[in-house]
Amino acid sequence: MGAIRTISSFLLLAAFLMGCARTPPGAEPVTETGTPAPAKPVPASVTLQYRYGDAWRQVTNVTSHVPAGPAEIRLSFSKPVRREEVEQALMEAQAAPIRGVMRWTDDRTLNWQVAQLPPRVDFLLGEAHDQDGLALPGGIPSLRVGDPPTFVKADAAGGSDSPLAVLPPDIVSAALSTDHKYLNLTVWSPGATRWDWQTTGLYLDLDGGEIRVGRVDGFQPRLPANLESWAASPARNLVAGLRLSAQPEAARRGERDLVLSDVLGARQQVQTGFVVRAGIAGNAAGVVWSADGARIAALTDSASGPGRSDVVAMDVADREVGVLIRDVPVSAGIARLAWSTDGRYLLAGPVVIDLSSGQQRVLPGDEASARGIWEPGGARLLYSARDWDAVLVVDAGTGQGKSLGPGLLIDWATPGQAYIIRWSAAGTRYLPPGQ
Repeated sequence: MGAIRTISSFLLLAAFLMGCARTPPGAEPVTETGTPAPAKPVPASVTLQYRYGDAWRQVTNVTSHVPAGPAEIRLSFSKPVRREEVEQALMEAQAAPIRGVMRWTDDRTLNWQVAQLPPRVDFLLGEAHDQDGLALPGGIPSLRVGDPPTFVKADAAGGSDSPLAVLPPDIVSAALSTDHKYLNLTVWSPGATRWDWQTTGLYLDLDGGEIRVGRVDGFQPRLPANLESWAASPARNLVAGLRLSAQPEAARRGERDLVLSDVLGARQQVQTGFVVRAGIAGNAAGVVWSADGARIAALTDSASGPGRSDVVAMDVADREVGVLIRDVPVSAGIARLAWSTDGRYLLAGPVVIDLSSGQQRVLPGDEASARGIWEPGGARLLYSARDWDAVLVVDAGTGQGKSLGPGLLIDWATPGQAYIIRWSAAGTRYLPPGQ
């Protein structure tokens, strides 16, 4: 998988994500006398094109990244539209004013000559209408300056990347399936306005290189009821999770029980009052298993005060509970835990904890966005302070990190190689209003 694969199924995928596919013909209604009833009007569909040299190219989520500079854009409608409404909707959709000239060749075709492309051009036409008064559709991909997201295998020693696949833009999250054969993606699909974008689940086949709609994961346990969060044991035969106490007084204090069950949701064992997490954010972070499956750990509120936590752990065999580390500078319900495969270190948000000495090293980043994954069989950490920032390889013993460049951290591919999504135009990605 050293070269970028041509994704053969992307044409069908792009049609799905564009949301501007032609309306399929329906059955013709008839009157009681048997004569065909008047056809019900359907909204105009839209095709977006970009002039590349002497030729026009249709813009999809695969071909939506273009070079910087002046540009000529064409919107073709399947039937006449209200010109002024279309022009106003295009101008209001942009984050900043765009210098350019709009010319209509007829009521169905708009050519837009842009003097200088901004980082992103949106085509949110939901407030415009066609000649029948029907709102124009959403799903038109944004035009962006720069390269598309690319899934790569990066050399942890700082060598060059090995590109694996080109991905669609506006990625919300990405994670490998449990068997590491698929990359599951959640992406934003364009709406008709900036408020009605929808998330779509996709997956990349790492062997075949194709992207399809859906999600793939070979491990799908039957979970006990009302778990706030859960984690599977390394052997994938047990599931552990946190659940708000069923006792009203304990629940008001923020107590959470640890629930341990098999993957069928049967043979449940409950450790009451395993952690205490006051406040509404108590369910954001879950539990973590040690690599040998012998212990389960979680963060609980510390007596030191708000924003401080203790790490508690339960021995799975005898169900003995104890405190591993006290007074970690993170919130119990927010920071995520990760346990190194050699059992020596814990990552709690941006804090690396040496379990033998109790030493704590604080890495860049905050407790809500920091994320790290331990190298298989070692004490190195793939770490990112926040999505699309620099991905670091951190030595847990010294706290020193080596940057692999910006991107979205995915996982270790093998010891010494990391999966990362690179995207130079990540700053143009869609964010819901208010974020």
